Amino acid sequence: MARLASSFSLLLVVAAFAPADFRTLSRRLEGAKTVEDAVRLVRSDPVAAKDGELLRKLREGESLPADRRFEQLKSEIGLRARFEVDPLSTHAPALAAEIKRSPMYRGLQEKQSANWLAGALERFAKLFEFKKKPPNLNMPNFGPLDWIIPIMWTLLGFGVLFFLYLIARQFAINRSAKRKARAMLEEEEPERTLDEWLTMADQLEAEGRHREAVRCLYLACLLRFDEANVARFERSQTNWEHLRRIDASPRKPAGLDFRTPTRAFDDIWYGMRCKGWEDVAEFRSCYLLVTGALEAKAA
Repeated sequence: MARLASSFSLLLVVAAFAPADFRTLSRRLEGAKTVEDAVRLVRSDPVAAKDGELLRKLREGESLPADRRFEQLKSEIGLRARFEVDPLSTHAPALAAEIKRSPMYRGLQEKQSANWLAGALERFAKLFEFKKKPPNLNMPNFGPLDWIIPIMWTLLGFGVLFFLYLIARQFAINRSAKRKARAMLEEEEPERTLDEWLTMADQLEAEGRHREAVRCLYLACLLRFDEANVARFERSQTNWEHLRRIDASPRKPAGLDFRTPTRAFDDIWYGMRCKGWEDVAEFRSCYLLVTGALEAKAA
């Protein structure tokens, strides 16, 4: 619409100020046989020679085919001739339609349509354009030695696995050492009978070694459970492992609580919290209680 208004306004200006000779030039063009004759007539006409817009279109049309250029030239002169009759007449709509049918107008319109279509296709293609990842310039290039890289990664993987194995092995060793440290008897400690543990408890108490005396009395209780076939004494097991087997045994006397003495022994022996002779007396009473309960069940 802007292009149409511009062309229409330009024709009004040209028609208003130019002499009324385009009609004569239009009739002369009807007799021209070739486009060269038509161009020669236009360039030699004094009125057309003053029309800068017309001369510009003549220059722009030099690249067009002869027949199309001839048609364009006749159309431009014909439009100006019609405006010379009555530039402000009611024929403006018809003239506007004539302008739109002009080869120059159609050429520009087709060019713009082609440009719009090309732009749309280009934008559509960009939606599916594959963006290649730029090469990583920081990656080293070993050339013929590229085969070393997989070997290095393989060795690194084995190294990580070996490191994890060492961690697991050390964890198992520490756990085993901790378990041995909490075992009821040390590896170098000799086996003793029930009476020997009771005698040692009396000796240690007399020496003021109450913590060791408590341990002897607790071991005497475990050996008493062993003699009654409640739970076998295992020197490598901890006090809590013995307690679980004692509580799970069907031969355990009903109502006998050995968990409280086990917890007290854990605090005294492993927690180093011994009150003295009071703890020894308490565990001696515990031993007598266990012995009485086992004898009562066996009777």
